[in-house]
Amino acid sequence: MAGESTTAAGIHFALGGHASQIDVPWRTPTMELDELRSLTREKLQRGELPRDKCQVTWFGPGVGLPCALCGRTVTPLEIECECEQSTGATLRFHQPCFAVWDEERRPLD
Repeated sequence: MAGESTTAAGIHFALGGHASQIDVPWRTPTMELDELRSLTREKLQRGELPRDKCQVTWFGPGVGLPCALCGRTVTPLEIECECEQSTGATLRFHQPCFAVWDEERRPLD
C-alpha cells in the first residue's frame, strides 16, 4: 500500500498516520497506533521524553537495549533508531516508536 513501510525485521508501519495499528513482534499481537501516541504524549507531558529534535539520527540493528518510548528491548532483528540530543544524551527507539515520538514531539502550529 502507498505510504506504508515494512522493515527488515517485519515491522509494518504506516507513514503519515494512515494506519490504525502497527504490527510488531515485541507486543502481543499488535499495538494500536493510538496507544503508542497516547503513551508518547504522556511521557512528553511528564518530561520523560524530550521535545527537542535529534541532533544526529542513526538507524541500524538493535543492540538489545530498551526503547525510550515503549520500554521493550530493541532486538538485533529489529531496526533501532539512535537519537543524539543536544544535551549529549542518546535515546534509542524501535523505528515505529521513533516515528510516533518524532511526530508527537512537535508543537502544534
